[in-house]
Amino acid sequence: MKLDLIKKTIEDTPIVKLRNLGKIAINTPTQKRFDNLMQVFHCAELMWGTLKPISINLFKYQGKNTYVDFDIQEGRMHWELKRVYGKMGYKKISDEKFYKEIGISDKDFQIINKYFETNFPNRLSKGEKVKWKLLRRNLKIVQEKKK
Repeated sequence: MKLDLIKKTIEDTPIVKLRNLGKIAINTPTQKRFDNLMQVFHCAELMWGTLKPISINLFKYQGKNTYVDFDIQEGRMHWELKRVYGKMGYKKISDEKFYKEIGISDKDFQIINKYFETNFPNRLSKGEKVKWKLLRRNLKIVQEKKK
């Protein structure tokens, strides 16, 4: 694990420091691999507009043809159709090549996955359905703690 790549905050939340790789679109051909990329982006503090990466599942729309890009300066991720990325001049790469480029190892993924499975086991990026009853109960607990 590179010390400058993944650090932990006081709360043991993994932090991933990404660098700009230019105009690339990252392919995630399975739900699991989409979820892994969203975990990395979450740790890098990127957002889908106002939503955290793990709070949405765009994989269900394009399946194995799901591509995602990111902009570090904006702190945002974007999603487009594969053909649109081609027209915009983006280089299409696999998620595995992306991880190799930024230096995320299998050990890094173990740390990241353990954190998300412990703290966010029902995340939408994993393909989970929202459990509204559980969500309402958790919101009620949070609201009671604020009083």
